[in-house]
Formats: sequence, structure tokens, C-alpha cells
Amino acid sequence: MASSGASAADPAAPGDTVTGDTIVLGQTAAQSGPQAPIGASKWGLEAFIGSVNARGGVAGKKLRLISYDDGYQPAQTTALDKKLVYEDRVFAIVGSIGSPTTAAVYKTLNEAHVPLVSMGSGSPIFYEPGLTYVSPSWPIYTTDGKTMGAFVKKHFSGQATAVIYQDDGFGKPILAGIKRDLGKVDIEITYVPSQADFSSAALQPQPAGLTRVRPAPIAPPGPQRLN
Repeated sequence: MASSGASAADPAAPGDTVTGDTIVLGQTAAQSGPQAPIGASKWGLEAFIGSVNARGGVAGKKLRLISYDDGYQPAQTTALDKKLVYEDRVFAIVGSIGSPTTAAVYKTLNEAHVPLVSMGSGSPIFYEPGLTYVSPSWPIYTTDGKTMGAFVKKHFSGQATAVIYQDDGFGKPILAGIKRDLGKVDIEITYVPSQADFSSAALQPQPAGLTRVRPAPIAPPGPQRLN
């Protein structure tokens, strides 16, 4: 996606103005593939928008949501956000889901003055200074990781520990938080978002005699690892 000043082929992003009687909002989220369950947030967002509209909207304007399936693929998110901004002419991107997907677009949206609001990610990169148009709302993942590490330290002190985590902007901050509070992790086991088979990963801690495995997953793969 090109920023407002990056390409002469793209018209100016409309994110700083609202015309007419409708405020159009955009979202990207996985609605197919292994991560599809997290895309169910679309229905909650639509329900909230319906509730706001039933009470008269915002400043007399009704809200309308355009939501696209990015399959939890950063390249898809980039293309779809460009479509939302320059073709659908949305005012803001709201409630989009995913750390690696949002990481692919947040700087460009900020440069184009398109608000990126309450995305489903607690990656620390979205809390950095200078991101005037980026408004995260989730707890920072390193804090989640520190909480996990503190729990293991309190209840399983001195025991060897493995962590299974997503190898991207979602899982890495959680791992960093765990290690910050726990001090060390004996085995680190990674997976990728598209992964569906975790049998080999689940067997890794066994040769080392580990009895405690700390999962740090996004929601859909979690039950697969527990099985």
C-alpha cells in the first residue's frame, strides 16, 4: 500500500475527512484458513455498529463496515487495506486482527493519515512514539509473557520449561516477556500461523525430560497442541 505522498498513481487518502451521511469503516481479519476463528470478531464489530446506528449514529451519521478476509496473510492485508483506503474510501481501519498482518500496514496507514483503531494485537511496535494515527487497545504482549513467566516461577520453581510460540510479531514479544520474568527457557519451540500439525513440536520436550510446557499461541492452534 502506498502512502499519501509515495505514489502519484494513488489519490490522496480520504482518512482525514468524512462527507455525506455515512462514516465508512474498514476491517481485515482471517475468515478462512487455520486462523478463521479469530475472524469471528467481525460479527461483534457489526453488532456494535448496529447498536450505535440504532441510537442515531455518530454526530448524526450512520456507520457502515466493510470487512475483508485476509486469511492472516500479511501480503493479503496490504492489498486489502489499499483497496479499503483508495477504492472503498474508508475513514478508518478498525478492529483488524493479527500482529504480523497489522505490522505490514501500520506505518503506511499512519503516514497516509488513515486512523488504525483498536486492532486485535498487543505487539509493542504499535505503542512506539510518533504513531499519531495508530490507536491500539490490547495489553502489550510482553506483559502477557511476564505474567506467564511469573506463574511458572511461582508454581514450578526450579523445573525445566519449554515454550511453544508463534514465530512472528505475536509470539516473539510473549517469549521475551516470559524469559524476562522467568530468567531462562530450556527449549523454545516455534510454529508458523498456517501450521496445522503440531505432533513433532509436542514431542520435542520429551527427550529433555521436561514436565512443564508453556503454550503462547494464538487462539485456533492452542487446542491442537493440547491434543
